[in-house]
Amino acid sequence: MGHAHEDSPELPAPEVDDVIRGAVEWSFREQHERGYWVGTLESCCQLEVEFLMCLHVLGIEPSENKLAEAVVRRVRAKQRADGAWDIYPGAPAGDINTTIESYIALKLHGARVEEPAMAAARAWILAHGGISHRVRTFTKLWLALLGEWSWDDVPCLPPELIFLPHWAPFSVYQFSYWARQVIVPMAILCVRRPVHPLPAHLRCRELIRENELSSRDLQPSRKMVSFLDGILRHVDNALRWYGERCLVKPGRATAVECCVAWVLKRQECDGSWPVTTGWFLVLMALKTEGFPLDHPVMRSGVAAFDTVAAETEHGTIIQPGTSPTWDTVLTLLSMLDCGVDVRDARFARGVEYILSKEVRSRSGDWSLKVAPTVAASGWYFYHENEMYPDVDDTAVAMTVLLGCLARGFPDTEGRVTAALERALRWITAMVSRNGAWGAFDKDNTSKLITAHPFCDFGEVLDAPSADVTAHVVETLGRMGRTLKDALVAKAVAYLRAEQEDDGSWFGRWGVNYVFGVGAVLPALQAVGEDMRAEYVQRACSWLLSRQNPDGGWGESCASYVDLQQRGVGPSTASQTAWALMALVSVRHSSEYYDAIRNGVEYLVRTRTAAGSWSDGGLFTGTGFPGNVVGTRIDLGTDSSKPGHGNELSRGYMLRYHMYPHYFPLMALGRARKYFQHVKSLPRSL
Repeated sequence: MGHAHEDSPELPAPEVDDVIRGAVEWSFREQHERGYWVGTLESCCQLEVEFLMCLHVLGIEPSENKLAEAVVRRVRAKQRADGAWDIYPGAPAGDINTTIESYIALKLHGARVEEPAMAAARAWILAHGGISHRVRTFTKLWLALLGEWSWDDVPCLPPELIFLPHWAPFSVYQFSYWARQVIVPMAILCVRRPVHPLPAHLRCRELIRENELSSRDLQPSRKMVSFLDGILRHVDNALRWYGERCLVKPGRATAVECCVAWVLKRQECDGSWPVTTGWFLVLMALKTEGFPLDHPVMRSGVAAFDTVAAETEHGTIIQPGTSPTWDTVLTLLSMLDCGVDVRDARFARGVEYILSKEVRSRSGDWSLKVAPTVAASGWYFYHENEMYPDVDDTAVAMTVLLGCLARGFPDTEGRVTAALERALRWITAMVSRNGAWGAFDKDNTSKLITAHPFCDFGEVLDAPSADVTAHVVETLGRMGRTLKDALVAKAVAYLRAEQEDDGSWFGRWGVNYVFGVGAVLPALQAVGEDMRAEYVQRACSWLLSRQNPDGGWGESCASYVDLQQRGVGPSTASQTAWALMALVSVRHSSEYYDAIRNGVEYLVRTRTAAGSWSDGGLFTGTGFPGNVVGTRIDLGTDSSKPGHGNELSRGYMLRYHMYPHYFPLMALGRARKYFQHVKSLPRSL
């Protein structure tokens, strides 16, 4: 190994210290009085336009909802120069589904077809096929609700699925937690087939190509693409016959009643439902079942839209959720990495908030696959979501609580220790058969269901992923477990098997391969892996090959479908931080000194006057990569490519507004320790 640290300029330590101090103070200024932190969670315009269409279906006039006007401004502001709307900033093309839905929503809320913006959108839609069978299931659903598409051609699943036990092939519990929230209310709508027709002057026939108005292009495609796909289409046809033509449907009324009870059970105490799209569908389904708007469930459900509305300079965002637990544990972890005193009253308030949010009820879906002897624990993402604790939030919360105890946090009543013991039992019980972890469920991996025509969007499985698994492994390492531990050894074997040929790892919940490497390498270091190992060095070499000339790292969302985009993109603060945290975890040598120093200098140079950072509006978080199966796929094999291009029409990307704050702060704190360590290395290294 070389001696880069002896021949290179010293890290500007005083300046880094100042940046860290300023960023920590920024964090405390942003803290809520209840002790938590929460930033805006932004996606594309899909939720805004669904919200606007939902108001129409519910019979709520725009003037009756205080959010509508500002939401319309947001939709207008996000239109591209070519007339379309896209899935993420910088996408090479717009998305046909979001653009059709945006056009209709704006028309519903007063936009005139002759406006230049509407004319541009209409031209783009027609140039890309118009309204046809090629649009996704959700778009067909909205069109059917508005009388612009036949319910006969909306792929659905029957409400009778609610009767199936969790282990049955097509049980709702075979789908991911977020897909369940959509499938159940959608099953009600598909049975009842409500239509809330648009007035004649608002209909959208102009979005259908003239030569297709009566053509079979408006009918669903029946092309068989695989043997399994063929079987599933026959199943779909059988379900349609049962639902539409069978005169006797034993249990249908009871099935609908059970679906209604299922969704009612999942309404949170603030009136919301766990998944925003599902929330819209639930309210529309309940309206169809006779719930008036002044019913307490409906009234609280509509009022709770305020809890996910966020003001921006371009109008109001409807967030896919709120992230107080996630933002709080990561903020606290960044402070721990920077040496903040855990006895600081402000820090202690954050810890108290986390302790108050531990799940203590076994009412959640996760309990169906976990032994009844395992007590409830874990932490959930949203303000209110006790039925759905997730492994990622739990792992980071445990890491924070461990750090607090190690640094002398007063635990006189043993609350922290007890919470850690419960969380350890819960998180180890959530491991899947392959030794890895998914986000909300264990063994949620049945690819059979993904071949159903209904599953043409996002992700319908919550399969284990390298990034979630790495976070758990890192937590176990901080608890003293090593590769000699059977649970750790199996998880590390999974991580090794998931490594890409170029040395990187797929990022399921962050963009993308930079995020994956940033999660895995610190985990390996925490459990005592030999960081000189060839596979570790390959990952580091990949990161070095992707460092930008400005010292930072960046990666486009297009990397989920394009091999050439892996680790390629303009530098962002959050992605630079992930790369730095990976490199500084290799502490045995100074080989990466220059790359780390350049990355640190990028962060020092790009901080804002307020003491934070910005990702320039780019999306670095991931909701759904759009692979449907929920895991990495081999992009080098044509048969396994997702059914979309670099525009990610099946994807759902996110911008966490606090990512470019606590991740850079975390990276700077760890880099400062790295430079202190590397100076003490023997000259032979």
